[in-house]
Formats: sequence, C-alpha cells, structure tokens
Amino acid sequence: NPGRGWDIRRRRVDTTARLAVAVDLAGSTLRPRNTRLPAHLMLSCACTLVLGFQAPAKTMTFDAPAPALFDRALVPGRSIHVWLPPGYHQQPRRRYPTLYVHDGQCCLSNDEGGSSGGVGEGSRWDLNCALSRLVTAGEISPAIVVMLDSCGGGHLLDMDLPLGPEMPPVPLLRRRWLEYGDNPLGRKYIGYVCDVVKPAIDAKFRTLPSPEHTSAMGSSMGGLCAFLSAWRRPDVFAHAACLSPVFQLPLITEVALRRRLRPDARLYIDNGGDTDSRKVPLIELADGFDPVWQLGAWYLDTSLQPGVDGMCAALRTQGVPFKYHREAGGRHNARAWGGRVERPLRTLLPPDS
Repeated sequence: NPGRGWDIRRRRVDTTARLAVAVDLAGSTLRPRNTRLPAHLMLSCACTLVLGFQAPAKTMTFDAPAPALFDRALVPGRSIHVWLPPGYHQQPRRRYPTLYVHDGQCCLSNDEGGSSGGVGEGSRWDLNCALSRLVTAGEISPAIVVMLDSCGGGHLLDMDLPLGPEMPPVPLLRRRWLEYGDNPLGRKYIGYVCDVVKPAIDAKFRTLPSPEHTSAMGSSMGGLCAFLSAWRRPDVFAHAACLSPVFQLPLITEVALRRRLRPDARLYIDNGGDTDSRKVPLIELADGFDPVWQLGAWYLDTSLQPGVDGMCAALRTQGVPFKYHREAGGRHNARAWGGRVERPLRTLLPPDS
C-alpha cells in the first residue's frame, strides 16, 4: 500500500520516502544531497528494484546550467528540481513528456526540501504529492517535472525598503517580476529555459523532446511566464497552465489580433478572488500571519480578474480552446494553488499523452 509497507527486517516503514540527489548536468555523476533513507531501507529499495516492483518517485536537485557568458549577469544561477515518475528506472526504454514549473522553490512539500513561496509564510504547492497521487491512480500520464527556482532577494535588480533590524523589508522591486514578465528581460529568461535548460534536461533524462510533449506551468507572474513560453516559443512549448496569472492589456490585445499558439495546444487558466457566492477571507489561519504589505493573498486574485476575463475573451475571439476554472474565494498564495493543482495537471498530462 502506498505510504505503508514493511522492509526486509519486518519493520513498518514509509514507502513514499524520497531520495534527493544533486546532479551535475555536465557529467554523469550523482552527488547525494540530503539523503533521507536509512541503510536498511536503501537495501530494501535495492531488493525492490531487483524483484521488479515499482520504485517510488524521486526528486533531484541540481544547479542550473550556466547561460552564455554575456547573459550570466541578466539570468543568474539558480537551483532546479527534477521529479522523476514512479518506475522511471525500471523502464529504461520509455520516454516521458516534460512539464516545466516556475517558482520551483515553493512546489515541493517540506520533506522534499520545499521553502515558503508565494504570498503567505509556509505556503507550498506540495506538487510532488499531487503528482504521485495522480500518476498512481492513472489519472495523468507519467511525466518528468522540472521545477526552476525563481531568484530570491539579494540579486541584482532587487530593491527593498528597510523598516528596521527586527522587521522584514518591504519589497519594491523583484528580479522575479522582471524575469517572468512580458519585457526584454522576460524574453531573455524564456530563451534561457528553451535554449539552455531544456537541451540539458533532454540530454540527461529520457524525455519526449518535441513541443507537443512539453508544457509550462506557473502561478501569478509565473502563470504569465507559462503562457508566454507557449506564446513566444511554440517551437518548444505547446501547452501551458496559468494559475492566478497576471495578464495585462498589451498581451491581451496581441492575443486577440494574432494566433501564435500551436493548433494542438492544451491551455488551462484559473483564478480565485471574490464572487457573489463567496468572498476571499482577509486572514486564513492555515496561511499564518503576514506583514501588512503581504496582504496580496487577500485582494490580488480579485484585482487580477479583469485581466483574466480579457485574456479568455481574446482566446475565444481567435477560436483557441482552453479550460477555465474560477475558485470562489480563492486566495493568492501557494497553498491555494496547491489545493487545486490537480486540475491543471489533468489538462496538461492526460493519460497516454
């Protein structure tokens, strides 16, 4: 049973445990990072592989390949987390579709090394848990999932307003906002993902590298970036899932006037916010308590609704099929996105895709 089992010494163990490793894309060696499995369980897993049973999924963490020398100041280094589906190593001839997810640092659950992300302390998608659950149930196709961290504070172009030694600063500008935006730096970042990261992933793992098997997903500004990946680079990305995306008028107008998405594109858009039936709570105890300037979890999805409505109208004008979901009263943070992440996964990774 998933999550419950017995090792070779007849002791109850957690069979959903993961092994995190660091990967050197330039070579072929794996360096263990944060190994969580005791020796007797590692032996048990080895026996499991020999006997032919399906091994649990793994998440690997490594440093992103460096961009071209001229671009390194524009697109600084970051970590990448790669989730491999159950049975990846037991089916050496099988290749898998690939999903690229932005804000990778807030995708993983605590035991996989996730950190707080989005608006709200301690908020995470628990994406690895949703993937394991849906793949095991046969509701989505097994896929390789690449989660790219966004740049945290302290990088070039990050600007803060300090309030005192005991107070977190107020963010005035974040590199993430620029990298994920529809601007020259955003185009440079998408080019880095398409032309540097993806070829390295395709070389290291058994992917299906063609666009029809490649998707992007993100939330907030990351949701905009996911859409732009499919819009600006249909030669690489066919499909996109945009959770609480930041769609603005120039892009909406461009989409209404042109059709650049691939004919086979699978597109998912959702948003939370106030509805007639339910309002977004000002404070959600499960999210913890945020500084007053981080109350965006309360109002942002409502304020983004006009852009979402405009993009949906533009797509309909062009006859582009898409799926849309409105999460009544949904907040703007990683916990809210993780609560409905199964919906975009089913859209992007239908069985046998």
